[in-house]
Amino acid sequence: MTAPISFPGQAITPLGAARMQAGIVPDIDVVDTVGTIYHLQGGQSPSLSCQDGFGLIDMEGMQAPFSLLDEQGARQDGITNLDTVFDPAIIKMTLEASGTTYASFRRAVRMWISSWNPPNVLTLSVFTQQLGQWWMPVRQSKPIPDALQQDPTLHRRFAFKWECRGDNAFWQGIDSTSVFPAPGVTLSDGTVNGWCPLTNFGTRPAWPRFLCIAGNTGGVTFTLGNGAVPTAQGTISNSGSPVTFGPLEAGQIAAIYTQPRLRSVVDLSPTQPAQSLTQFQTFIQDMVNAAVGNYPVPPELQALESAFGILPPNGPMYSLLNGRFTSLSQLPPKQDGYMPVTTYIPVSITNGNSGSSIVAASTPYRTWPW
Repeated sequence: MTAPISFPGQAITPLGAARMQAGIVPDIDVVDTVGTIYHLQGGQSPSLSCQDGFGLIDMEGMQAPFSLLDEQGARQDGITNLDTVFDPAIIKMTLEASGTTYASFRRAVRMWISSWNPPNVLTLSVFTQQLGQWWMPVRQSKPIPDALQQDPTLHRRFAFKWECRGDNAFWQGIDSTSVFPAPGVTLSDGTVNGWCPLTNFGTRPAWPRFLCIAGNTGGVTFTLGNGAVPTAQGTISNSGSPVTFGPLEAGQIAAIYTQPRLRSVVDLSPTQPAQSLTQFQTFIQDMVNAAVGNYPVPPELQALESAFGILPPNGPMYSLLNGRFTSLSQLPPKQDGYMPVTTYIPVSITNGNSGSSIVAASTPYRTWPW
């Protein structure tokens, strides 16, 4: 496999290394879907006219616009704010393309346009010594302006506007994760209790997610807290009713999401226990398999199978979820200038063994990347 191409492609210069160590400006890079790296700003960015690549002249729109959701009664003075909703981030950049030769200049521009070819989603990242790396998935939102001026310098340098859109509005960082394993010796009732600590380094509330692993034993049930935060006195505040999930069979794995707009349960099991089918159910399944061949069974045929009692892979896992996550499960955001808050989520595993565990994770989000 061919190694990914980078621009400018040469080793970092002594001047660039000194700038990176000094942290004068944030390092801003773009990585496309095949791994091509464009260093736009910072110590690894190109020396224009001397190297192939793209230099960042200016940039705006890093903070996504938002709308205030309000209501006002017919006789109400002022207004009542209900919520704030962020729109996609529209990031506008002025770039200058550079090449050491006429051919390498045109190659760099062609590759840049090809990398952004819709519907490709690229990664725009910002790194600073103070906050580390934050990135945003972005896509091209407008075509490149192609009004080329007849200038002798144009053959190896070309300044142009570029606009991309971040659908998720926020910059995201490295996940906070923790693991709660079930020890070999459990309590008398077969339940082990503990905590999954998660720390939110973002400035936006974060939703935790859980990976429930049954291990090599069956009948395992998981209990997940709904946003508990231990106080200094050891009591629990900001907690809702816990959510239980299970029982899972041996080898089953499921992802549990607390964010309301996402599917709550996703089956990640590599294998599934076999379902005993009647002769008629076997006939229906054989007909469906013959119709779809090696492709996944579409929802319409899955609904037909379900009407005759044939379960989807690993059965109806959503029915194993008891309770609902609320806004209490959100991890509190970090206020810049203050220490982040660690949330200790209470969890438990019933009827598990050393192979059973809960993996908790959350993705931090910021409105400003440096």
